[in-house]
Amino acid sequence: EIVKHPSIPIITFTGSVKTGKRIAMHAAENLKKVSLELGGKDPVIICDDADIDVAAKGTSWGGFVNSGQVCTSIERVYVYNNVADRFTEALVEEAEKVKLGDPMNKNTDVGPMASKAQLKNTLEKVELAKKEGARLLAGGGRPTEFSRGYFFSPTVFDRVTSDMEIVTEESFSPVIPIQKINSLDEAVEMANSTKYGLGCTIFTKDIERALTAADKIKSGTVCINNPLMENIAAPFGGMKQSGIGREHGIEALEEFREAKHIYIDYDYSKKSWWF
Repeated sequence: EIVKHPSIPIITFTGSVKTGKRIAMHAAENLKKVSLELGGKDPVIICDDADIDVAAKGTSWGGFVNSGQVCTSIERVYVYNNVADRFTEALVEEAEKVKLGDPMNKNTDVGPMASKAQLKNTLEKVELAKKEGARLLAGGGRPTEFSRGYFFSPTVFDRVTSDMEIVTEESFSPVIPIQKINSLDEAVEMANSTKYGLGCTIFTKDIERALTAADKIKSGTVCINNPLMENIAAPFGGMKQSGIGREHGIEALEEFREAKHIYIDYDYSKKSWWF
């Protein structure tokens, strides 16, 4: 009713792509504006000049914090082939270090997932990935030390392909698939090979390389050497099916304003070009 009501001029929504599309469809009936912050399948690119320990810890944080239930969570890894083995080993070590537990305990890194439905969805995606041929390197199920709670162990896959659901669809879970690449151009192409365009992270010591990739990647936010960094003074939002419009910054204020042109002629007289 809110979306369809003719007296409400704009709808702002954060949630799933499916619901965002329905909102846009109903809003179109009255040509009302929409601002939609929707899903993502955010990649991280690990260049061969990156500090592997830093990149692995940063990727672990970006993919597993809040049990992966962040719209800009790292959900795809593209790592240069010549450092892939070292990075993968380091990421698995980081995944196994993550402390699960009571989120109110200051020593806990990650608490349980939000709901039984989300836990079930994660289990199904992991099982499908294994059936499709991905190799499970860490996690992959519920930790045995908890008798209750929707906990899920931080999970790492490799030997994945670009057509697997674990690579193409948002999981919103602590699950990270790894793919090897040979060049920055290949990394950019694979990062863009999705319907989403919310965020991206790049680990490299070469700022020219980082900015080149940042310019070519179709996402609303690009983080260099530090994932999940947002600034309320800067615009936040997605490209492609990750959304329409921006939150935060001056750009967000523009979503709620409409420009009006007022012309005043102080020469109150008939004009020669009038009929």
